[in-house]
Amino acid sequence: MKFNNYYFLALIVILTTTKPTHAQDLIEAKLLRTYVPLQLILQFGLPATNSIELYKVLYTTPNAIGVKDTASGLLVVPLLNEALPIVAYHHGTTSPRENVASREQFHIAELYLGGNGFITTSADFLGMGDAKGFHTYLHAATQASASIDLLRAARTFCKNKGIQQSEHLFVTGYSQGGHAAMATFKTLETSFAVEFPVTAAAPLSGPYNLTGSFRADITANREYLFPAYFAYLVKGYQVVYGNIYTELTDIFRPQYAALIAKFDNQPDYPLDALNEDLLKALREESEVATPRFLFQNNIITAFTANDRSNPLINALNENNVFDWIPNAPMRMYYCEADEQVPFQNATFTDSLMNARGAKDVQAISVGENLNHGACSVPAFLSAETFFRTFLETTSTKTPWAARDIDIIIYPNPTSDVLNIQIDNSSEEITLTLFDELGRIVQMTKNETSIHIAHMKNGYYLLKIQTKEQVIVKRVIKQAEQ
Repeated sequence: MKFNNYYFLALIVILTTTKPTHAQDLIEAKLLRTYVPLQLILQFGLPATNSIELYKVLYTTPNAIGVKDTASGLLVVPLLNEALPIVAYHHGTTSPRENVASREQFHIAELYLGGNGFITTSADFLGMGDAKGFHTYLHAATQASASIDLLRAARTFCKNKGIQQSEHLFVTGYSQGGHAAMATFKTLETSFAVEFPVTAAAPLSGPYNLTGSFRADITANREYLFPAYFAYLVKGYQVVYGNIYTELTDIFRPQYAALIAKFDNQPDYPLDALNEDLLKALREESEVATPRFLFQNNIITAFTANDRSNPLINALNENNVFDWIPNAPMRMYYCEADEQVPFQNATFTDSLMNARGAKDVQAISVGENLNHGACSVPAFLSAETFFRTFLETTSTKTPWAARDIDIIIYPNPTSDVLNIQIDNSSEEITLTLFDELGRIVQMTKNETSIHIAHMKNGYYLLKIQTKEQVIVKRVIKQAEQ
């Protein structure tokens, strides 16, 4: 058959202008394993109300230069015969590249959400898992596109499998995942509001004001124990923008650039090894690990003057995620003693958004004295509690409290016995006590006290569940006076 020129031209136009359907975004969904509630409780110390299936999902998403590539992520499906809410979860900083949820690494939050009735997606992000290249660390656009395209792939998978999805879509993530969650939330509301209307979002302890945080850390004469984050970000932005540096010594002083050059996010030299080496080198030079000594003087000068002609400053400005107005309700949970991500990222973003007319945005502290690691559990549980308030109270599942029920916990702090008094409650009650890592340390039914004299001193979270409501409270175990 012969093609005339007109037909050939028309065919090219059709092929190059027709967009692929969303079904093409899903390449493969491979069942990894199934967990029943008892396994989640015994193996991971996680409370669970239902069984779950874990799937490694391969799907297409744009790479750092906008070309479609294959990425991976985790999909957790609760085994429940009802329409289920969806959570787009975003992981925190992790290294090496295989330490991601699709490899069943660092996936406790996803297991918890799935085991309590949420379909959960967790993108590995570019440069992690199956995606090629170096990780585009803290790059808002690719974090968002990887997460949204995984949502599309999950929707296709659920439709093909007859898994019911409710209209509720939630967005959350911690640390780097807090930044990614905010980027995803913003992109969904500004570009995909019809396709993916967000019910509520809860970014957790994220660096929403990247420029401000970066500038404050590298221009101040104070110790910062995580200098490898700067290297991770700079190398990731070079992948995206291509103009951050010609040589690493354009940004970093030679003795530090030599260490950073070795970092490729592989198992033989992961981020924590780089961080240890940078700390050692900084302390050998100045006794205190002050980040400003990592950088060339002209970089410090540019950040001190906020020189917009500097490509690194421009890249950071492009990846700030605080300067917009959400429509859906949002809570930013944080802790004041966070030594990695300054809590002012949340309070500043709250103030700016509300000043510009945001409908329902709040920054909420969940721990005055908790550092970045310890903050993750109360922040995450607060986010889940917040999400539960949007689920219909007619559901067969327990509605969670948006505010405190009538409850008194005493004494708190305590060295021995923790007493719980709930007014007007003759119903069944379950008390679950978690440590700072989110592990169950005690669980009782139909009791109004917990003996904790044998436990280590520190902060714990007490989940109080009745037939009608659930509330989470922080309690303190202290030494006997």
